[in-house]
Amino acid sequence: KCSSIKAMIYEKNGNLDAAREWYMNSVKILDGLLPDVASKEFLDDVDLHDDYLELASTLFKFANVDDMLGDERETINLYHRSIRLYRSLQGEDHLNVANVQYHMALMLGRHEQFDKAMDLLQDALRIRVNNLGKDHHEVATCLFAIGVAHDKNQEYEDAILTYQECMRIQKLEYGPESVEVATTLENYGIAKGNSNDLRGAVESWEEGL
Repeated sequence: KCSSIKAMIYEKNGNLDAAREWYMNSVKILDGLLPDVASKEFLDDVDLHDDYLELASTLFKFANVDDMLGDERETINLYHRSIRLYRSLQGEDHLNVANVQYHMALMLGRHEQFDKAMDLLQDALRIRVNNLGKDHHEVATCLFAIGVAHDKNQEYEDAILTYQECMRIQKLEYGPESVEVATTLENYGIAKGNSNDLRGAVESWEEGL
């Protein structure tokens, strides 16, 4: 845990290379101490459960730092390890699984792998709706990312509908004059413009001002 705490401090201070080194050290220590995670016998061991959760959490944070450093391949491997652990420890539909899927999807989207990102986002959305309800702000966050993916895939009508649902939730959670709604209106206007609804685009942008 000391290594992981040091990594988080370095990450917070913007020293990503040092953060990566300490996350890597933490993972090596946990991997060396814990029995083979492929064995369900060990995963079900109450005394080891928290240690495996610590490993899953550290892998996730490690992946986020590697993502910021631009190491796509290693980031994907770390996210996959984290997801597998969370699924084994907490079940397929736990919010931790959705959280890793969401961040992995953002990373894939930045690398223009929109179809893969969409699959992860749709599953993350399903998990969040089932756990949090359809009006939760984390559902809206997921919908916003799905709207972006639709727009990038030139699925403009789907993007428009997704942004509309996102804004419905944001207005409930933050209010109609919030920064969150304004940000979505900007993207909503872009999707409107891309679908050749120029008047709708301008109206959206004006509403967001």
